[in-house]
Amino acid sequence: MSFALTHDHPVRAFTWYWDSLHAIDHFNLICSAWTLRNAFALNVQLRFDDLRARASDRAEQSQIDGFMLSLMRAVLMPCLHHAYPKFIFSDWGGTDVYSRDAFYIQFYQEVFRAPGYARVGALYLCGVVLGWITEEEARSTSSEGYFTPARAWHIWEVMGKNSSLLTLLGAELRCYETKCLNISSLADIPACWRDK
Repeated sequence: MSFALTHDHPVRAFTWYWDSLHAIDHFNLICSAWTLRNAFALNVQLRFDDLRARASDRAEQSQIDGFMLSLMRAVLMPCLHHAYPKFIFSDWGGTDVYSRDAFYIQFYQEVFRAPGYARVGALYLCGVVLGWITEEEARSTSSEGYFTPARAWHIWEVMGKNSSLLTLLGAELRCYETKCLNISSLADIPACWRDK
């Protein structure tokens, strides 16, 4: 429980949490909530890891990370909260809530405030917009969440209702494009990005 003669408080907190009955119950609830979607999300993570491993250098890895993180940020925005199971919102963001006009703060910070299982859901949605999860595969998970989009165009349509989101996301993605991960590799590219 100590490291370099000082208490390692993060380890103690981690151990305390996972030794509690609450943690075990919560873990079992999470694992049973999205069995199929979690498997698809894992496949997205593995494909992302493979892209990083094949990158020519660290600069390209950083570009790939930035591209994926930008997509994750976008699908965690409030306009897509209907795509997540309701139970995750009990742990989302802690007790502090952003004001309604905090668009940029939400875009850049929500990914850090979302619980781990929300990030799994975000990976799933990223797989849909990247075309790594097909429409048929996404439809096969409808019993795990009826309101989760099965097609990329639906996700883009919801984001398009907030023009600032698509504009910011487009700018972010252009900054991080690589030959293996770029806007043209997305499924159902939004019309506002096609001419650029």
